[in-house]
Amino acid sequence: MKEEQKKRKIVDFPDPVIEKYRRDYEEELSERAWNDMEKEYEKKKNFEEELEKAMSINYLENPFKKEHNTKKSFVGWQEEVEKNLISWSELILEDIPPISWLIEKIIPVKGVAVISGDSGSCKTYIALLITHSISEGKNFLKKFGSQRGKILYIDEENSLISIRERILKLVSEVTDMEEIYFLQGKNVKLDDDIWKLRLEELIIKIKPRLIVIDSLVRFLQGDENSARDVRKIFETIKYLLDKYDVSFLILHHTTKQGSNTPRKHSMRGSGDLSAFPDTVNMIIKNKNRITVIQDKNRHMEPIPAFDINLIDAEDGSLFFEYQERSGGIRQTKAEQCAEDIKKVVIENNIMSITTDEAKKRFYKKEKNEYDYSYNAIIDALQLLVKKGFFKSEKKGEFARKEEI
Repeated sequence: MKEEQKKRKIVDFPDPVIEKYRRDYEEELSERAWNDMEKEYEKKKNFEEELEKAMSINYLENPFKKEHNTKKSFVGWQEEVEKNLISWSELILEDIPPISWLIEKIIPVKGVAVISGDSGSCKTYIALLITHSISEGKNFLKKFGSQRGKILYIDEENSLISIRERILKLVSEVTDMEEIYFLQGKNVKLDDDIWKLRLEELIIKIKPRLIVIDSLVRFLQGDENSARDVRKIFETIKYLLDKYDVSFLILHHTTKQGSNTPRKHSMRGSGDLSAFPDTVNMIIKNKNRITVIQDKNRHMEPIPAFDINLIDAEDGSLFFEYQERSGGIRQTKAEQCAEDIKKVVIENNIMSITTDEAKKRFYKKEKNEYDYSYNAIIDALQLLVKKGFFKSEKKGEFARKEEI
């Protein structure tokens, strides 16, 4: 009788909870399976109740208040949505202010900018320079105007010692920088509902104009290659953007071959990482020079590529100097290699080619060296696939498309 009561009671549990323990009770509803299922349900129920309280209107107005009201009514939600609906005609006639920039042409106000590059490409240095420029309201690299404001720099990749060493290299005099706040090594996760609320508390308390995320992969519990998991991060960011006067600067890594192709498609992870931000700024470092290529700008034509010269001073300081590029965007090795492969294939009427065959084409016997590295050739062939010149037959083999 007791077992029958338990079986009937199962219908009261949510499907996800039942699924977790289905194997245990399909053949025989053991006492252990039943107890585990009850505990799991209670745990889930308690968490949802706490989260519901935390997301109530009163909590968001005063996150430090201990007592919260219950959820909004459905009617209230409907009124909220209807109040914000706008027609086509109203949108055209609406007095909408033009886009405003926290860092001119790079970080929009209430927007998201990404700086992506290989490890060791000075992403953190550039983010610290941007942070310093905004804190004093000075031009970034003495070129791009800025709006003054506070900054919350959240670093889950570098130690405090490492951050301090870099700051001392950039700033010759140690001054009271009360506009910049660092949060380091706290295991912040942007796809976690609790951390979403904690960040909201920090924003209310500090009132930053910019939040720096260094670097994105450390702020994700899920898989950076999963569009669904990455979307959770941007849902949190969008919620904070819509509610507060804050912008985000996100530092992100490129793939292992990304140094040969500094374009947004060479960023690690899901395509959402380049789709969501307002600007995507790719950087590549070569000795004492950093090349910056803005591969996306939602609000205007991307700015021309430029260089940053790194100057080591005798006192140990490091200076970053803006330099224009007279030739515009210089082709990457992979792009140069792609053009040469395409030329060889067309001139010799080659219908298919392997990676090894392509490599042999660029061997210079007199110099006993290759024009392009193996990685550059791989990237070039993949680039030609993306452009529709080749189709990938199988690993390492590429055939010309019939229409070419």
